[in-house]
Amino acid sequence: MIDLINLPDFELLGKHLQSSDPAETHGTLCGMLCVEPTLNGTIWLERIISDLFADAPSTPVQDDLLALYSATVAQLQADEYTFTLCLPDDESTLTQRATALTHWCQGFLSGLGAQGVMIQQGRTDEVEEFIKDVFMITQGMRCETDSANDQEEQAYCEIVEYVRVGVLLVYQELTDQPTHPTHWH
Repeated sequence: MIDLINLPDFELLGKHLQSSDPAETHGTLCGMLCVEPTLNGTIWLERIISDLFADAPSTPVQDDLLALYSATVAQLQADEYTFTLCLPDDESTLTQRATALTHWCQGFLSGLGAQGVMIQQGRTDEVEEFIKDVFMITQGMRCETDSANDQEEQAYCEIVEYVRVGVLLVYQELTDQPTHPTHWH
């Protein structure tokens, strides 16, 4: 049975995706859903399979990808703030998590771009600024060591939260979804 609100396990999804990054795949999906909220799971699966796999993946892999799609749609459409980014857990090093966040942001921009979104298409200043910030994260999210201090951990968590809330803002604005109160910083 597919869990309709929780994302599949990052590590397991990574194993199933072979050489593709689960964070980037999720970011791409989120970007696409921000622009095309009626994107059908079957169509998304066909697109992602053609992009990521030389041959059709096994049924469990397809099931994981559909679970990722279903949970993401459910999270984006939920009245409460259940939306999360598909990133490694806190047991991973800060370097691994920061790299995954960079890949997630690259995927998000790719998903927006694949659907033909231009930053100047009459969106609010907040959305334009957020998209530019996401681009900056893809350029500069680097960690020098695998050990992190509390400040670095806190900074990472704040960036993840900023991206999470920003994606909700973009989704709400581009899809004309009702705006829920946000904690926009």
